[in-house]
Amino acid sequence: MLRQFYQLLVRVGANACGIYLAAHVISKISYQDSFFALLIAALILSIINAVIRPLVVILSLPAYILTLGLFSLVVNAMMLYLVDFLYGPFKVSGLLAPILAGVIIGLVNYILTRVFDYTNGNTKGSHV
Repeated sequence: MLRQFYQLLVRVGANACGIYLAAHVISKISYQDSFFALLIAALILSIINAVIRPLVVILSLPAYILTLGLFSLVVNAMMLYLVDFLYGPFKVSGLLAPILAGVIIGLVNYILTRVFDYTNGNTKGSHV
């Protein structure tokens, strides 16, 4: 149970860092420069990614196959639009902005998750 809570904290922290970076790189993403709003948006995004995103991925599996996985950019953008819809202080506008933000947030998530998994002693697949 403690491990799952740790993973949730890492995911929320990684999402917060990703949203922060995306908002500073992309002008059409904002969280009203409030740390509290950033954390709430990251928490909502983490919950959406854990609960809703797997269902969307399963339902859109044919699109994933036809586009060789590039449809994941659209799914990530839809998840950001959903956070925008659910939480007022977090704003996403435009079409290309959420796609680029999804890439930034995904890269930050990947890097931070790997770093924290490595420092936690979980080096899955690593033979170093």
